[in-house]
Amino acid sequence: MDFELDRVDATAGVIATRPHFSMGIFEPWDTTQSSFADEWEDTVNMQARAVRVTFAPAEGAADGVGFDEAPMVGSVWVTLYRNQRSGRRLDSEWVGGSTFTGDPLQQQRHTSNYLVPTRRDEAL
Repeated sequence: MDFELDRVDATAGVIATRPHFSMGIFEPWDTTQSSFADEWEDTVNMQARAVRVTFAPAEGAADGVGFDEAPMVGSVWVTLYRNQRSGRRLDSEWVGGSTFTGDPLQQQRHTSNYLVPTRRDEAL
C-alpha cells in the first residue's frame, strides 16, 4: 500500500511506518481510504495515515519456551493524522479577517505545520 518503513525493531517486536499522505479523490489509485467519506476527508484536509505493527507472545505461552518457538500475536494500529498550521487566528468581527501569531520554537525549525493524531482508522 506504499507505506514507507520508518522503524523495524525486532527486539521490541515493532514495525512502524512514516505518515503516508493522500490527496483523496485526486488520487483514485491510492487505496488507503476505506470509504468515500475517508476519501473526501483526505481531499479537503491534509491528512496522513501511519501504521504500527507490534508482536508479542500469545497469552498462555510457556515461560520456558524460546522466543522463536513461542506462538506470537500481531496487532495492527492505523492512526489518522491531520496537518495543522499554528498561529492563525480568525477575526470574530470581520469576515475574511485573520491575524497570525508566532511560535519561537517553530520559527527555529522553520516550520509552522505539525501533525495531530485525530483517530484510529479501524477499517484499514
